[in-house]
Amino acid sequence: MLYLRVLGAVALDREGDPGPRALVAQPKRLALLVYLALARPRGPQRRDQLLARFWPGSGDERGRGALRLALHALRKALGPHVLAGSGGQEVGLAPGALWCDALEFDRAVDEGRDADALALYAGELLPGFHLSGEDEWERWLQDERARLARRALEAAGRLADAADAADDLEGALAWARRATDLDPHDEAAVRRLMVLLDAVDDGAAATRAYHDFARRLRADTGDEPLAPTRDLARAIAERASVAAPVHRAVSAPSLPPPLPPTGEGSDAIPADPGDDAAGAGSAAGPAAGTIRGAADSGVALDVIEASPSSLLDPASSVSKRKPRGRWTGRRAWLAAAGVALVAGGLAWVGVRGVLERRAEAAFPLSRMAVLPFRVRGAPQTAYLGEGLVDLLSTRLDGAGPIHTVDPVALLGYARRQGLEPGDLADGVAAARHFGAGSLVVGDVVEAGGRLQVTASLYDVRGRLRATARAASADERDVFGLVDRVALALLAGSPAAPGQRLTQTAALTTTSLPALRSYLTGEQWFRQGKVALAVEAFAEAAGQDSTFALALYRLSTAMDWSGRTVGARTPGEVVAQALRFRGRLAPHDRLLLDARDAYWNGSARQAERLYRAALADDPADVEVWHELGEVLFHRGVWLGIPLTRARAPFERVLALDPANESARIHLARIAAVEGRAGERDSLIHDVVGQQPAHARALELLALGAFGSGDARRVAGVTERMRGLDYDAVWLNAWRAADFTGNPAAGEAGAALLLEPSRSARSHAVGHTLAAHMAAARGQWRRAASELRAAAALEPAYAAQVRASLALLPQQPLTPAALAAIRAALDTTPVPAPDTIGDPVSNARRYCPSLCRVYLKGALAARAGDSVAARHALGALETARAASPHEAELVRYQAHVLRARLEHDPARALALLEEGWPGRTLPQFSSFEPYGHTPERMLRASLLRATGNAAAALEWYNTVDEDLGAGLAWLAPAHLARAELCEQLGRRGEAADHYARFVALWNGADPELQPLVARARERLAALRR
Repeated sequence: MLYLRVLGAVALDREGDPGPRALVAQPKRLALLVYLALARPRGPQRRDQLLARFWPGSGDERGRGALRLALHALRKALGPHVLAGSGGQEVGLAPGALWCDALEFDRAVDEGRDADALALYAGELLPGFHLSGEDEWERWLQDERARLARRALEAAGRLADAADAADDLEGALAWARRATDLDPHDEAAVRRLMVLLDAVDDGAAATRAYHDFARRLRADTGDEPLAPTRDLARAIAERASVAAPVHRAVSAPSLPPPLPPTGEGSDAIPADPGDDAAGAGSAAGPAAGTIRGAADSGVALDVIEASPSSLLDPASSVSKRKPRGRWTGRRAWLAAAGVALVAGGLAWVGVRGVLERRAEAAFPLSRMAVLPFRVRGAPQTAYLGEGLVDLLSTRLDGAGPIHTVDPVALLGYARRQGLEPGDLADGVAAARHFGAGSLVVGDVVEAGGRLQVTASLYDVRGRLRATARAASADERDVFGLVDRVALALLAGSPAAPGQRLTQTAALTTTSLPALRSYLTGEQWFRQGKVALAVEAFAEAAGQDSTFALALYRLSTAMDWSGRTVGARTPGEVVAQALRFRGRLAPHDRLLLDARDAYWNGSARQAERLYRAALADDPADVEVWHELGEVLFHRGVWLGIPLTRARAPFERVLALDPANESARIHLARIAAVEGRAGERDSLIHDVVGQQPAHARALELLALGAFGSGDARRVAGVTERMRGLDYDAVWLNAWRAADFTGNPAAGEAGAALLLEPSRSARSHAVGHTLAAHMAAARGQWRRAASELRAAAALEPAYAAQVRASLALLPQQPLTPAALAAIRAALDTTPVPAPDTIGDPVSNARRYCPSLCRVYLKGALAARAGDSVAARHALGALETARAASPHEAELVRYQAHVLRARLEHDPARALALLEEGWPGRTLPQFSSFEPYGHTPERMLRASLLRATGNAAAALEWYNTVDEDLGAGLAWLAPAHLARAELCEQLGRRGEAADHYARFVALWNGADPELQPLVARARERLAALRR
């Protein structure tokens, strides 16, 4: 089949046959073929009509001869079966012989497939094509161009309206922008775009769209916008001046104050913001102070969010400010905008529910236009003027958030407008035409066979952002030249807050493919798609094995996702990156060293290194974030509660209001602290912006189980039902840990125990239920769940039961304790598997050594010093397989000595002497046995030696991410209540007593005396 493309470009080909392509260079024969394909009514065309259209000035015989010759040439080039009826009075194309994009476009519109139609509409019909002196043909061509363009514009309008009706504002904006691209002079399309931009609270972009249209209209036609369009612009500006949006942030002490509104008066057209609002270049401290976000846009945006109404609390403190509303009867009004505006003004109403979205900037910096280059030198290099547009656009497109304007469309526009290559003013106009916020202009100089390419990156305000130069002595190295220019442009591009490493990355690799993969990973990572980020960063490291920052980022993404690459851990990936640290600047070496300390060294050292990096650059978002990570995930080893990470993460948001990771951590901290309003506000900010975020369900679970709202709980539980069992376990654990509410874990356990789930899922479900029962002080129920788990995964169940037995408040008879110890002896240690779930993690991380330690600790609790010392000897003589394992063994041995010591002061000294000097990921939260009991032991020894304040700090570390420590939470609350009361902190004491009572209200009878005493103290404190 022949394929004819005539929209936006001209191409004719048949697979495997280059013959038809020659017709593209024969204008009249190509025009005849196009007419036969597109003339209406469709089908064969009369020969006399063809003569009148293409040979109107020729005599009959001469014209007929020319037609016969043209048809013969078509038949020869296209094949004998393409033309039909060429010997009679009519001639046409055989059915099914030719596919044409314009025909398919018409068919798609006729069938209501507007999106498919616009996918085909790449530009005007036969762009730049004309036949000199053929007036009839030219009239037909102009009419057909206008008809197809009108149909495309109408299709874009219908799609915008349909998306608008479905409350898909992002989709509506995209189609509205497409409509204005299709016809930059169509005022109805501009008004639709302005209305939609203002509906998402981006009045600045709506005003800017108006002024851009007005300038374009004056320049092209000398006309002014119609009254309805002027009235709409005035109304948007007036409303913005009395309803400036308020940005909700947890803490933003360093953000600039709002600027005054821009309107000049109720009767004035809003002042042209020019490009002041479009070129801030960063979301951290935008020039338009009331509006924030869009890290790559250059236009500051309000952080607006939307959340699934079935899962978010409509009564929460989130979004007290209603979003600026949608136009009443907007779609009907657009059809008669003038009447509505002149006669009745504008009526605004709130959107249904809480549906806000971050507006896309009118001219995002991430959208880039590469303009034709100015070429000086040998004539044979002239092709590079336009050739570099295509080559450089291709190289830059998809480099992280960057998307380049289609080079074919841009070159067509440049030719039609007669743009001067290398001219900045022409380049800015072209960039604005295509909605781009940045543009590349440049020069190619050839001298003596040597090529030098200079490219400059500007924003649409005309501000220089970066300049790149590359030279080569061989014209054949043009691809290498382009790659070097692209790398240099990316390295010099302005970085938004939290994206400084993007520039550094471009300076530390010579591989453009590696950099593109790296930038893609950064984009996925910022969107919370951490699994995809792992793949992209791993690809970047594979393309350039010396790319230190790709390895650095890979370790971070692996950490977040819980995934490994090959058999490597995040710590091993960081160790590989260290081999190439010499390629980094001193500041970035500090970051890499700190990351190494985080995984392979000590949390204290990591904290010191990050604080040293902040002394060097106090505004480095990356460092503040990583300091928060250290305090949040490793601080518990230092006696620092995870809540201490609040300040660094708040600082991240102050510098980078779009940082989702900081919001997620702050939401968890707010959940731990019981700050319901703040927790829900942060959850709305994240989930509303990115409903598909990897942490969205976890956050929704935090809000649901933290609030106890039955409707929200039911909605989250139903969403978890569709997850794999390990994802159910993870989300349920996190929700239970951070909210201190066992109901979250119990809901997850119920899902894991559904009959359709696997035996492994049931084993995990029973152990999860056991932890939650223990958290409620219901040890009988916990024991029952563990017996059920033991029938499926005996080794795993034995380790979980042994870890829970270390809680001193658990009422265990000597016989029960003996049975737990015997289970550790009699169940074999299974080999690790590769499933990557809680059970296999327990098998992977030193299970034999952990068992030895658990047996010794349980023997010490039972008073069996002989067995405890036997376990101690086994640890002391164990042959460690790695430095981490050696540190683990040393630590466990000191803990056992402390457990065997009867004097609290000496026991505390032993414990502090052996406390880990380095991070111990093997002895981590992903095992059924974490290290909460040791921190509780340290806190109790501090209390026994009279150091109440230090004891309180260590009790505060029970709240941690997946620490398997929920069973210790109620005893920790009781201890904290007693210590706070001792220190005279009555309010805090009452809060902890209340939390203890709430958790153990339904505890086993043996524990009820503790609950009764706590109720008495709570009542006394409240009197």
